[in-house]
Amino acid sequence: MRVTDRLRIKVLRWALTYEAGNSAKTIVKALTREPVTDHATVPYDAGDFGRCYAMLKRFPELVPHFREVAVVYPEWGPLVDAWRELSQLWEEESPTGKCPKLGQRIDDLVEAGRRKVP
Repeated sequence: MRVTDRLRIKVLRWALTYEAGNSAKTIVKALTREPVTDHATVPYDAGDFGRCYAMLKRFPELVPHFREVAVVYPEWGPLVDAWRELSQLWEEESPTGKCPKLGQRIDDLVEAGRRKVP
């Protein structure tokens, strides 16, 4: 991914904050090729997804390159493909503090992603 030095610095600084979970750091690692986490992971629940969602809202310049996450980490493929749907569920459910539909959909997509990894 080609990002400006300024954006790279902003994203990397953010990745060092408490707002960044491992799944959000995995996105950063895939898009910047910087080693911000040793443990690449998918979002396993609504909270993890929410941190990824918030990061992409904070840095919309990354969104056009989001598909690259699935290239670097194939297990992300189903999640990347369904990101719009997941975002809509997040926007619908997160204000209530409970995200059962989102959680179930994430579980299904994570399982599908596991089947993509040899």
